[in-house]
This record gives sequence, C-alpha cells and structure tokens, in this order.
Amino acid sequence: MKIYVAGKYGNHLPSVYRLDNVMKAIETGRQLILKGHNPFIPHLTHFIHEGWDTDIGEKWYELDLEWLKCCDAIFMLDNWEDSKGAKLEYQKAIDLEIQIYYRMEDVPNGSSL
Repeated sequence: MKIYVAGKYGNHLPSVYRLDNVMKAIETGRQLILKGHNPFIPHLTHFIHEGWDTDIGEKWYELDLEWLKCCDAIFMLDNWEDSKGAKLEYQKAIDLEIQIYYRMEDVPNGSSL
C-alpha cells in the first residue's frame, strides 16, 4: 500500500524543531516499510525548504495534496492536530475516501521484504 505520512512540520519554527518533526516522520516511514508498505513522507521537502530564500507560501500545501491523491492511505502522526497542513491533508483524505491510520498496530502487514 502507498501510505502518506502526515504530521506537523512547522514552517514557523526554528530549523532544529522542524528537523525533529522530519525525523519523527522518517521513523514512521521506516516502520511502514518494515510492515511491507511504500510510504510517502512529505516532510522530506524540508531539504528543499531549508536554506531556500524563496517563499512559496501555500504552494507547499498544494504540492502535498497532489501527492496524497496518489496514495491508498494516510498515517496521522501524533502531532497532526497542531498542524494546518496535516489538518488539510486529513480533510483531503476524507474527501478522497482513503483509509486513515492513527496507530502503527492498526496498519495491516503488506508485502514482505
């Protein structure tokens, strides 16, 4: 299954806090891989955002929502309710009628490694 990982990034936060959120998303992606799935981790755009002096504003949300359309499910990280972007992703998942997961133990096993 292609599973989108959604959670707080924090455009307004200092880089060190954003990176902490990125690492939490990466760890979730690793767990999904081990369960046999193909995660999409939008937090990885941190490495595009970091040090880029161009403000593309709402374009970040547009990019993320386009990728969500390609996924079979979404995994909501614990901090998702504190994030404007994750709330948009959650609503889009509802609109797309894709499966929503909140706990790793609820994600079924996919193809083995």
